[in-house]
Amino acid sequence: SWLLSFVLVACSGRASRPGHVPRATSTPLWVLAPHPDDEALFGAEPIRRALRDGRDVRVMVMTNGDLGCGRDGHLRQRETIAAMAELGLTEDHVRFLGYPDGYLDALATEPLPARERRMADGTCGTGASTYASRGEAGRDVHAQLHGEAGVYTLDGAVGDLVALLERDRPSDVYVAHPIDAHPDHATTYLLLRHALERASLETLPRVHRALVHVGGCWPNGDRPREPCDAITGELGTPYPPLPPPLDRYRASERLVVDDGGERARRAIAQYGSQLHVEVEHDWLGTF
Repeated sequence: SWLLSFVLVACSGRASRPGHVPRATSTPLWVLAPHPDDEALFGAEPIRRALRDGRDVRVMVMTNGDLGCGRDGHLRQRETIAAMAELGLTEDHVRFLGYPDGYLDALATEPLPARERRMADGTCGTGASTYASRGEAGRDVHAQLHGEAGVYTLDGAVGDLVALLERDRPSDVYVAHPIDAHPDHATTYLLLRHALERASLETLPRVHRALVHVGGCWPNGDRPREPCDAITGELGTPYPPLPPPLDRYRASERLVVDDGGERARRAIAQYGSQLHVEVEHDWLGTF
């Protein structure tokens, strides 16, 4: 399927006392990703620039990209940590919320039932609560805040984001766009909006919205689905128009990538479970 999942991390065994999530040292830049690898696809350049300028950066990943046992959430967490290290971001600045991949739009008042997922020992099992084995404190955000994993509810996901917003008070948030065709991406934006409405903040952050899924092979081309054509575009080539009904949409912000995308490519190359070929010729490499 052209709908991506994304990569997560394995155990570190570091402890964290209930209710304690380390505060950012300054008003940070946030990257809020739906799955492990989105943080690099739309966040690599903002992260690289912020670290270059001495800014604090925090990466949050909503799901472990673990839709079924064919996708290993623990592996995907490890890939995220490796990718962020390529950008200069240390593991203690990455947080995994651990909500269910493929079901963010199904979160509601009643907890979702257990879902099939790969366990830490590599076996196939089921789980009905948030989890993380890597990242900040080696635990998922809910476990850091409350001393135990959280069930899959809308209030739990929004509440975790509210707590993080109030602790970090970020100045900028990079997040998936609500018109993204992947439900987890659109829902991640909605979860952020709900959290911003609930959080006690003196100043709201500036929200930067980014597209990943808008029709198969975009931004490498206009084929409706993978496999995509070989990457042939040159640096600076305009993106093709979005497919209908999004063809009238125009981006209002673009960043000049002054290293030619080299650091981003090195980060994206760490997501081996998501790459079909070497990163220079894979659809992920177009980002």
